[in-house]
Amino acid sequence: MKRLNQYEAAWMEEVLVEHQCLFKMNDQV
Repeated sequence: MKRLNQYEAAWMEEVLVEHQCLFKMNDQV
């Protein structure tokens, strides 16, 4: 597994946060 650079790490973190928000919205429906 290659080491993530700062840009990739920030992108991955942003994607994970977006997915968590989507999951929370789906749970409320």
